[in-house]
Amino acid sequence: MVELKVSDRKNPRYSVFNDTKTITIQREPLLNSNDRIFLMGSCFAEEIRIALSKRHVTCLPDFTTLNIPVDAKIDELPERQHMNFYNTFTVLQEVEKILGIWQQNPDDYWTLGHGSPFRFQDPYRRLVMANDVVDLRSITHDIDGAMSKSFNAASAFIFTFGMAEVFRDKRTGRVVSQKPAYFGDGGLNETIMHQSSFAENLENIRRLFDLINAHKPGCPIFVTVSPVPLQRTFSSEDVYIASFEGKCVLRAALGEATRLLKNVHYFPSFEFIIAHGSENGYRPDGRHVRRELIASIVETFLEAYLPLDQSQVTTSVIENTDQHSPITSEDPGIDRCQSQRNSECALDELGGFALATTDALHCNSSNRSVTSSTTELDETKYRGNTVNKYKIKAEVAQFARKGVEQFEGMLNKSAAVTAASALTILQQDLGWQNRAFLEIGVFKGKFFSLVENATKGSDCRLIGVDPFELPGQSKESVLKSFSDNGMEMNRIVMHEGYSTDVAAIKELLGDRQLTLCHIDGSHKEDDVYRDFHTINNLASEDAIVIGDDFWNKSQLGVTTAIFRFVIEDKIDLKPFMISNTKLYLCREGYLREYKKKFSESFEQNPEFTLFQEWAEKRKKAEHWHTEQKMSRFEVLLI
Repeated sequence: MVELKVSDRKNPRYSVFNDTKTITIQREPLLNSNDRIFLMGSCFAEEIRIALSKRHVTCLPDFTTLNIPVDAKIDELPERQHMNFYNTFTVLQEVEKILGIWQQNPDDYWTLGHGSPFRFQDPYRRLVMANDVVDLRSITHDIDGAMSKSFNAASAFIFTFGMAEVFRDKRTGRVVSQKPAYFGDGGLNETIMHQSSFAENLENIRRLFDLINAHKPGCPIFVTVSPVPLQRTFSSEDVYIASFEGKCVLRAALGEATRLLKNVHYFPSFEFIIAHGSENGYRPDGRHVRRELIASIVETFLEAYLPLDQSQVTTSVIENTDQHSPITSEDPGIDRCQSQRNSECALDELGGFALATTDALHCNSSNRSVTSSTTELDETKYRGNTVNKYKIKAEVAQFARKGVEQFEGMLNKSAAVTAASALTILQQDLGWQNRAFLEIGVFKGKFFSLVENATKGSDCRLIGVDPFELPGQSKESVLKSFSDNGMEMNRIVMHEGYSTDVAAIKELLGDRQLTLCHIDGSHKEDDVYRDFHTINNLASEDAIVIGDDFWNKSQLGVTTAIFRFVIEDKIDLKPFMISNTKLYLCREGYLREYKKKFSESFEQNPEFTLFQEWAEKRKKAEHWHTEQKMSRFEVLLI
């Protein structure tokens, strides 16, 4: 599998790529954690937006204020906070419209036939349709306003380009937003297909950069080619060849256009996915990129372009999942970009680039407090932004050491305090609002009680699944034990059944995100293998999954099943840590992040002998005691 790697310099030798299977990205801290990123492009831009939003990066355009009439439609809003623009022509047209360079004629719309679900359609934005022409004009005007407001508020831009095949409106000559007869018969008679050239796309991209730089000098612009292939071609070529030709045209044009502009940066999403091949890079439809690879792309992007002291902060912001901060007239978009360019010019005169020691990364505005050496973060927005961010609370530590002994089971203290570390990380970075914990195999509730104690007073739902068939075990006795020990029974749901009851588990989860899971059910190989596949389909993208009895010589079915799915490498869950006989896993895009956070947690909790010894070994560079390779994955050993 190919990896993206942030480095101080890019790799110039193919032999190194062939040996390491890594694509290098040069570290350039161009962003800060308060930036508002304006994303526009194909569905791949939407995927990036979703992943960035989950890391609490503010993304624009903000479409939440749009009022959509009952008999109208705006793309896939409000369910999906994105509007698709597939090519360089429609992206440029939209920016020109934002800047007032062209205005759409009030009568510039399509009248649809009886077979269409709506009567009127805006040609230049995807699926903007209405049954009343007044409504169509109104929502077009509202979109114009939302786009303009978001553009003005933006302090950075990401554009993805996906197609070279375009369709021109015969009457206006402008490129329309979508292929003909998409969701109705719009464009069948009004458009003509055009195979755009390298020269046309290069001209569009240069014009786009010029416009942004004219209005937001020095503002960071990031571009990439969407790796999503054409669904179909309207040329005479085979679809695979046509799709690849289009991507190559766009990639070459972006390379030519970005080479001489210091504030424009190409990010190799396209190359990264193509290097994985069709089987490993895409979901079963063969077109849309696997989510864990998107997560990896975003994680590398943040690592490369955020300052080192802020690249983890983005996962700590306390905001709604929509991530739409209100846009006001005081937003720093333009001032920030101009400030960055001025600072960069000063640095260029000095012949170097300093990390976080000038205002080049920051913006003098009411919501950004800047000093010459550090960025002070708003404490109302950031949780635990201190040296001891992952310090385990005293009451949780005490329970991990002694409290769990009130319950029967085989959870030793080393495994308990490591689990407490995981719970602290999740609490600090994600919180428990609308989240859930699931345990397959509750037994008598020892591990379950640890999670309940660490999440006390939160919204986290605690779900247990167990057939309660072992001698001396019953659902009633476990719940009574929980109640007698003061556990919050209103958060606890116990399903008496098997992990194969997937429908029942989904019903208990409801709309909550499964953030933490402990798999300790049947220890037969096929059952364990199935349980991991089940949780792979249920767990949230940022989830931590813990498998019990890994390397336990009396439970070889567990170890065999785990090696089976790790070596097969067909599911999204990948190992990142072994603690005693517990294996910790997460989505591939989060491997680097969680390894780093657990390492920080161990170093911040030296009162635990286990963690202190680990930190000392690491400090002495005894890496064979702290990290080793499991299949293709480097895992922490604790």
